[in-house]
Amino acid sequence: MIPRDDNESSLTAKIEAAFRQAAIMVIQRAKQTGTPVVLWKDGHVEEVSPDQIPALPPPTGNATRRGV
Repeated sequence: MIPRDDNESSLTAKIEAAFRQAAIMVIQRAKQTGTPVVLWKDGHVEEVSPDQIPALPPPTGNATRRGV
C-alpha cells in the first residue's frame, strides 16, 4: 500500500464529507416528498423507505453545506 500524503488525505476527507452531505440531503428530500431512496445493495438496486434508513450524523471537520 502506498502511503498517502497530507494533500491526498485531505482531499479524500473532503470527498467523503461531500458524499455524506449528499446522502443526508437525499434522505431529507425523500422524507419530505414521501419517495423511496434508491440504493445499491448486495449487487442489485433496491428501493428503501427513507424511514428505514438510520439518521446519518453531519460531516465533521471543514466540510460545510454551501450553495444549498
